Amino acid sequence: LRGGANFVVCGPEVANVLEFTAGFRASVTADDEKGSIGSVKVGSLSKKFDVIVDPYFPRTVILVGRRGGSFLESGYVYAPYVPLQTTPTIFGPDDFVPRKGVMTRYAKKMVRPDMYGLVIVQGLLGQAGATS
Repeated sequence: LRGGANFVVCGPEVANVLEFTAGFRASVTADDEKGSIGSVKVGSLSKKFDVIVDPYFPRTVILVGRRGGSFLESGYVYAPYVPLQTTPTIFGPDDFVPRKGVMTRYAKKMVRPDMYGLVIVQGLLGQAGATS
């Protein structure tokens, strides 16, 4: 590898714990829109790791990985080859409401599994063995 890990993906609870570490720096700008959907970059840890929060990520897992500078340093490839395709209008047989279908076709491949790792978090509140 050309270097170590440079991002972490975690759930909101783990991100809350990371925010209280000494090396955490929040990434906030004045023109950020209120509310976000999906994964959001919330800051950096020790000026080395970008911290990305996914609200649907498992609460006791941290994904650590490396984002390379070019396609030659890719660990995972998502390759859409039919970006978005719509069907003709179809009328429902029960209620005759017009409907359209949307589909895409793509390939996914893990090409460098050594660029990713998992950290299992223990001791969160609500977890067995946790202390308050």
